[in-house]
Amino acid sequence: MDIIYRFDPDVPLDRLQPESAAKAREILETGNRRFCEIVAKTQCDHHAESTLIVPCDARLLGVDPGGSAPRQEPFVALVGCADARVPPQMIFQRMSNEMFIIRVAGNVIGEEVLASVEYALEHLRDGLRLVVVLGHTGCGAVTAAVDVYLRPLRFDEIGSTRSVRSLVYKLLFPVHGAARALENLWGDEVTSRPGYRAALIEMAVCMNAAETSYQLRRESVSHGATGIGVVFGVYDLATQRVGLPSDAPGGFVGLYDAPETAEDIVPIAESIGRSEAIRALLDEG
Repeated sequence: MDIIYRFDPDVPLDRLQPESAAKAREILETGNRRFCEIVAKTQCDHHAESTLIVPCDARLLGVDPGGSAPRQEPFVALVGCADARVPPQMIFQRMSNEMFIIRVAGNVIGEEVLASVEYALEHLRDGLRLVVVLGHTGCGAVTAAVDVYLRPLRFDEIGSTRSVRSLVYKLLFPVHGAARALENLWGDEVTSRPGYRAALIEMAVCMNAAETSYQLRRESVSHGATGIGVVFGVYDLATQRVGLPSDAPGGFVGLYDAPETAEDIVPIAESIGRSEAIRALLDEG
């Protein structure tokens, strides 16, 4: 499979400037579907010649005959995990200067991350249309928090330094929420099911993305950022799809609106907890 970023200086490239949050969301979802299609084609036939061409403008990288630096004009700000297997621009098939990307382990919200989002809301709002929180399956930071939750007496082994402990502490809240949701749905005995740990990790990944998007939605409102939407999703490392494992048909498809209130997180957790993906993990031997 070839993924080609193509620049032709003789062909003007119409730069995407979506007029609304809904259009920006549609662009990202379409890009992810296109990426999944080409990957799926290659996986089905390893000998197939598959090529994905992404048009780009090298001038947005600073390659300009006049030597001037390009103006920063992203239409989306994305908070994602630092995991090397999750490249946002490739996942959504976007080019340079279209995404303002903030990455940190576990896509947690600390002062530096929040300051970066605030910068985007304040200084890039002319073109900014969407704030995205992107988690991913099998997140190592979330896994560490789940193991601390399940084995608190071994916290010193998992959180061996102050910085790691700080990161894990921030993730314990969504882990507790995920555990509570699983017990509410499946009863207290859910903790003894063979795949409980694996299910709790994936539930917590989703809860973390949802809760972070809720925080950023409040931040957006406080900055008077009207017209800028806030959404969240989880990147599936196995299928390359962005979405959520939900009880609705299709599962793992698309981005989801950030909860407007803390109470809105509850039905999201219930939908994820009833999903085929979580049920399958719970029953794994």
